[in-house]
Amino acid sequence: LQHYFIQSNLRMAVSNDVPVNKNKKYRKDKPWDTDDIDHWKVEEFKPGDMSSHLLDESSFATLFPKYREKYLQQVWPNVVSCLKEHGIHALLDLIEGSMTVKTTRKTWDPYAIIKVKSLWYYILLS
Repeated sequence: LQHYFIQSNLRMAVSNDVPVNKNKKYRKDKPWDTDDIDHWKVEEFKPGDMSSHLLDESSFATLFPKYREKYLQQVWPNVVSCLKEHGIHALLDLIEGSMTVKTTRKTWDPYAIIKVKSLWYYILLS
């Protein structure tokens, strides 16, 4: 055991390297990761970026309170026309009190359904 410690001390003295932690032992510089890359930049998704349509239809529904019904009837045509540009079908059911949204074959942004879910909350909180 004493022989082992002497050899390791000799290796450290000869190499003049600072000892590296075990969890950082295999970390190496990545040649493709340079300083000119902005890691926080969100890449814009354009209609031509997706080569084919989405494989499955995504949908969700949100219930809204009765007192928001009049406001939703006023803004609904604008909401539908805005979502149609992104290939999303929106449905307002006044009897059930729900708003439903679905992706279509024309949807070109796979993250659009999540964005619409955020939009719903903004509409309900307005």
